[in-house]
Amino acid sequence: MSATAEVSELPNNYDSVVDMKPQSYRDESISFESEADINEKNLKKKSIKRRLSLLSKNSPVPGKKISIPLSISVDSLAKLIGIKQGNLINRLRNLGIDKLAPNLLLSNEEAKKVAKSFKLVPISNEGKDDDIFPRQISEKISSYPIRPPVVTIMGHVDHGKTTLLDSLRNSKIVNTEFGGITQHIGAFSVKVDDGSVITFLDTPGHSAFSAMRQRGANVTDIAVIVVAADDGVMPQTKEAIKHALDAEVPIIIAITKCDKHNSDPEKIKTQLLECEIHVEDLGGDIQVVEISAAKRTGLDLLTENITALAELLELHAENDIPVEATIIESKIAKGKGNEASLVVLRGCLRPGDIIVAGSTWSKVRSISDESGKMLKEVMPGFPALVSGWKELPTGGDIVLGVNNESEAKRVVSYRIKTSKEVDVASEIESFNMSRIEVNDKKSADKLVKKRIVRKGGKIFKQVIGSTDLTIERKTEEPEIKTLPIILKADVSGTLEAILEAISSLPSSKVVANVIDSGVGPVSESEVQLASNTKNAIIVTFNLKTDKQIESTAKKSKVEIVKTNVIYKLIEKIRKYMKDVLDPIYEDIVEGEARVQQVFPITVEKNIIQNIAGSRVVTGAIEKHSLVKVVRDGTVIADSTVNTLKQVKKDIAKVTKGMDCGIGIHEFDDIRNEDIIQSYKKVAVEQTID
Repeated sequence: MSATAEVSELPNNYDSVVDMKPQSYRDESISFESEADINEKNLKKKSIKRRLSLLSKNSPVPGKKISIPLSISVDSLAKLIGIKQGNLINRLRNLGIDKLAPNLLLSNEEAKKVAKSFKLVPISNEGKDDDIFPRQISEKISSYPIRPPVVTIMGHVDHGKTTLLDSLRNSKIVNTEFGGITQHIGAFSVKVDDGSVITFLDTPGHSAFSAMRQRGANVTDIAVIVVAADDGVMPQTKEAIKHALDAEVPIIIAITKCDKHNSDPEKIKTQLLECEIHVEDLGGDIQVVEISAAKRTGLDLLTENITALAELLELHAENDIPVEATIIESKIAKGKGNEASLVVLRGCLRPGDIIVAGSTWSKVRSISDESGKMLKEVMPGFPALVSGWKELPTGGDIVLGVNNESEAKRVVSYRIKTSKEVDVASEIESFNMSRIEVNDKKSADKLVKKRIVRKGGKIFKQVIGSTDLTIERKTEEPEIKTLPIILKADVSGTLEAILEAISSLPSSKVVANVIDSGVGPVSESEVQLASNTKNAIIVTFNLKTDKQIESTAKKSKVEIVKTNVIYKLIEKIRKYMKDVLDPIYEDIVEGEARVQQVFPITVEKNIIQNIAGSRVVTGAIEKHSLVKVVRDGTVIADSTVNTLKQVKKDIAKVTKGMDCGIGIHEFDDIRNEDIIQSYKKVAVEQTID
């Protein structure tokens, strides 16, 4: 059969036959989809691909390097990493970081921790190699020369410490100091009878200088604690002992003023037991020397004991390494610039050396001793005054020698950066606390708004159940006043001590707030700052103020408080703190009158006033004076006397035993037997405690 024939032989109803194919002939594994179904599936596939693409774009790429600043907000870190805020907050929660609001700041370390959790690489230059530290002590230290001991003299004010130092160095410093109190730490060396040398540090004995005294104790090898034989152990004595014990510094007790008729050294030895000081006479191991600096008795014995104790300490020091020293004091010297006194502990210091101290450095321009003599070198154990500092170093800073200026700059740069990181950490904490308060307030405000409803035409707050948040109105607290202070001192150590003394002043009513401080004379910009700050004063210590600056201050109505004695400075600041407080008045009764009869009189046209016919029983009452009306022990009126008569005559004053008529301003409810008290308001001297 031909093909044509085969086709022609197909049934005429072929199409219908196909359409009518029985169910049993269908392949159940084949799915027949409509065009609409196919289009919907394609759209879903495209949507999934698009979401995956977006997710890929918004997901952090493992191994990617990112630079993280010192601080960054949660919101900014999410953008930096490339994720949503919600995802980052969840990650913070999982990492145990409780800063879960977009506007809170994360520290550099916290941000790094988050970045690492996403397998990112935070770029960080730790810079530890940029810093320098004291060298390890040589294993052959015993082969190096013995250095002079560094001795600190400490004790209570007026216990003879300065006189003792004066006697030791044969100078008259006590005659040139104010109030008998040493104003800042000094250092000097003396040669004793056996030819050995002792270096003395002078830490002030006034209680306000506790910070400087503590620094001195930490620098020293031996502490000499002076106690006056006629006064005994005082609070500053105990404080000095504590600083020495905490620093693990050997102690020698010098009982001064033993030439006084009322001296009692044995009593002092007993008192010292309460301070954990066991002297040799009472079975202990701490030496006691009885001296009279004024009569120069006992001084040789004191230096002998210091020398003997120094020998036991074996104070060897390398002299062939870069210098290591400690800053004692710093100041701005007129015509010389920044200067700092120091004590060399190891190595040798020479002019031209490059040294670093804290966050500053110096190419040593000149070196001099306590007498002003220029030095070519300073060996371990000796003090010196060094000039050439870029900025003033801080007392207690460690001085280290470096190879060149580049190294010095690198070290200082790193230390400043590190210091800023510490400051930033503190600022982050403060910032977040304030942000949390703002966030809490906003949440509370929203809650209050939700609870505001109307009922009966009145607005009220719904009572929130015990399981819900309770909103309470805080009791208004009294305002704490502020005394802004600009503080200037002659040297940094004194400045530090005064700042500490000011910070310890009472602050429940008024706060002494140092808004600016520094070493050196008052500048015009500081006068301007004080002028622009309400109630601000400028306080200077042991400084001369330029006449032009004084004139500017006077025109600007800015007070410059000058003093040369620490305790007087604190007293003056306390006075100004009191002046800032709102005045408080006390009512002082000046006279009393008893009402015997009440009668009305016409005081002006158509104006009738009740007049209290009274007899003065105590003191006096004047016209226009303040008065209170007392009835049955209760004050029922507080006003003034506007009418005072005797018979029909106007008078200015009545005294005890006199009869009079008293009219009280805007008060007519006067009755027989009422007591009229005349009083005055007297300002009460306030305390800031």
